Amino acid sequence: MRLIAIIALMLSFQFLHARTWELKGGGKPLEGEIFKATKLSLVLKDSDGKRISVYYRDLADSEIEYLKANYPSLVKDASLPEIKKSDLKTDAISKHERESDIENYQKSYPNIDVDKQSLAFRWDTKTGRFFTRHFLFDMREKLEESEALELAYRCECFRAAVLSLPFLTEPILQGYQNTIFVEVMNIPQKNVIGYYQGAYNAGGRTAAKIRVEPQRLPKAEGGNPMFSGVLAHEIAHHLTGEFQYPCAISEGIATYVEASAYIPDKGVRFDIIKKLLADGNLPRLSDYKSKAIVSPSLTKFYTADRREFHAKRYVLRNYMLAQLFTIYFAENSPVAFSRFIYTARCPLGEKEKVCSAKTKSAMREIFGTESEDALQKKICAYFKERGVDIIFKD
Repeated sequence: MRLIAIIALMLSFQFLHARTWELKGGGKPLEGEIFKATKLSLVLKDSDGKRISVYYRDLADSEIEYLKANYPSLVKDASLPEIKKSDLKTDAISKHERESDIENYQKSYPNIDVDKQSLAFRWDTKTGRFFTRHFLFDMREKLEESEALELAYRCECFRAAVLSLPFLTEPILQGYQNTIFVEVMNIPQKNVIGYYQGAYNAGGRTAAKIRVEPQRLPKAEGGNPMFSGVLAHEIAHHLTGEFQYPCAISEGIATYVEASAYIPDKGVRFDIIKKLLADGNLPRLSDYKSKAIVSPSLTKFYTADRREFHAKRYVLRNYMLAQLFTIYFAENSPVAFSRFIYTARCPLGEKEKVCSAKTKSAMREIFGTESEDALQKKICAYFKERGVDIIFKD
């Protein structure tokens, strides 16, 4: 009798675990019972006894909620992704509601701040590491604890700021689910404050980290706005790094974020970008005061491959144009710009020619019913009013 009870208990345990698991992005659902949970993935066992491992970040939000509600002890040490804000691009939300949401955001330009008490800051001098909820810092060069806390706070503020941008939707921001690794180390290249480095294979991004130069780190009282800009720039790359975009898109997003102001103990504000532009003080514009900026057509600019974009003769101009065009679209047509970014994305490792062709097709999202020439004239007029002279030439 006792044996029958034990067997019944085991069967009921299997029955409770066996289910269909939905994946993000419309992936094929998985069938199986829970075998075990690790820090980064859930291991299932199918009806044939085969074990299947799936990253938490690939599970649908509803499955993450299911695990939290039904198996809290099982996943208490797991790095479960956040359930992010609703995607402004979904068909369930009307166009009017999407635009209203974005317009309200633009009017308010809220402070993007993080409560220092919520950072979950942990300091471990023995291992040379410190941590927050979303970052792991490796100190190759030692920092004072106050400096480490300030760096951690700025990183969390910029992460929250990037996630708040209404034209960066859920399918674009896949990287927000991953821990961001930051190395504090001396960088041999001159005039380099920090950089983002990703490693990829056919299955996607396998590793990514940001390196920052400790000698340039700002103290807790503020200062060194250039450092904050670079930090924000690299974090933006990390959060959008799960897909491949033309350089004009990826660098446009990163340079847009880098221009946002960091105010010690008050976080980030994007309204400063409009003020800097109106006053002619955007840092990347400093070499073009009283000069016309000659730009290729929008299609040619956004479909340029990496070699063309980073050509020595044009690279500084291209970074600046990417920032200016992102400012224009974020201010004037953020919904269309969001659709453009989403449509232009490619899997990591895709050939650049394929991505360029896809981007060219996606351009209709920002052109709308206008011709390319009509949109370019609008862009020229917008910046002319702000003292920036742009001339489009093929």
